[in-house]
Amino acid sequence: MKKTFLIDTGEIRRVLADELRARRLSSAPGDFTNRRSGNDVPLYGSTGAANLHFELGLWPGETEERRAWGDRINSFQSEAGSFVSPSGREHATATALAALSLLGTRPARPVGGLAPLDADRLPGWLAGLDWSGTHKDFWGGVTPVLASGLVDAGWREVLAREIGGRIDPRRPLEVWCAEAEEPWRVISCIYHVTSGFDAAWIPYPAPELIRERLFGLGYDRIRAG
Repeated sequence: MKKTFLIDTGEIRRVLADELRARRLSSAPGDFTNRRSGNDVPLYGSTGAANLHFELGLWPGETEERRAWGDRINSFQSEAGSFVSPSGREHATATALAALSLLGTRPARPVGGLAPLDADRLPGWLAGLDWSGTHKDFWGGVTPVLASGLVDAGWREVLAREIGGRIDPRRPLEVWCAEAEEPWRVISCIYHVTSGFDAAWIPYPAPELIRERLFGLGYDRIRAG
């Protein structure tokens, strides 16, 4: 009989709440470090904490505190409209927009650095992304425009065609990442691409190949061992 693993979500909530407290730098709204060992990407400390507060059902503060938290995030927005982070402007911008939306605030200026709204320009933009990474630039560039309803069905069709065309059924272990990638990178690659499809409300291309790649990582065996 197959083993069933029960997850105590209450314990997860407690552990994550403790982690948030450990990463708070000061009493100022949104002042969190992105990692315990340092604060090399302060934008992600602030945006990640905002997401966790709402996901865990923690109180993010009164209106003025949330506005100040949003001001902290907006301080990382460049004059060109994108947000600044070592992981790339698209990923940084998407995480910032998500956090600002949760806090009930808005970007300080018009947002830049996202995918083009013109469907004819989309293939060129996609081709120019770094497809050797974990596709944070793809996720960050497409999800805000999709979630905001800024593009039509034709744009989504181009997206599905271009990304689906990057899967070769003859090499099922290379679903958006190299065959020899570490498990965490495989998960990151697939997560960032499929999240774009989720935002577009369109089916995944070759879902059986995606499932095969993920099941082949052997995480259940790693955990059992």
